[in-house]
Amino acid sequence: MHYTLCDYLLDLFQNSLEAGSRHTSVRWEEGDGSLHLVVQDTGRGMTERDLRRARDPFYSEPGKHPERRVGLGLPFLLQTVDATGGDIGITSRPGDGTTIDCTMPLDHVDLPPVGDLPGTFLQMCIYEGTYEVEIFRRRGEVSYTLSRAELTDALGELDSAASVSLLRQYLREQEHELEMMEV
Repeated sequence: MHYTLCDYLLDLFQNSLEAGSRHTSVRWEEGDGSLHLVVQDTGRGMTERDLRRARDPFYSEPGKHPERRVGLGLPFLLQTVDATGGDIGITSRPGDGTTIDCTMPLDHVDLPPVGDLPGTFLQMCIYEGTYEVEIFRRRGEVSYTLSRAELTDALGELDSAASVSLLRQYLREQEHELEMMEV
């Protein structure tokens, strides 16, 4: 079940990795009373038929979830965007990846809580495998960027308790600076 916006983001990111994305770009921007989220990947992409099916909560790609035949991540996001009066665009082409671009009002009663954004970004950086994720985070006029490759260069690796702890502390400090901003 998705309880927070971070759950939606993590689901979209996991879908991109499962689609074979070697590079995923995430933009999470808050300003002018709205949240703008963009997830763009270089995965295998989807045909128009696949895209229609991905919107259906009672469909999941065969073999993706052996224990169940439903895929709720994208349908839940679509429902939330609709309930808040937001906008969403999904573009995808086989071989070219997928882009999900949505905007939602921050003050809408049906908007779920954000959740643990630093923890979500941390998880996105420490999944196993060979991939790049670049994250751009902005609130008001203050922003920061993350690159998995740059973090790996700085820390040496991202799979020891020490490096994960340092990255967690860094992300929390970055978010603390943004929390001081009015949106």
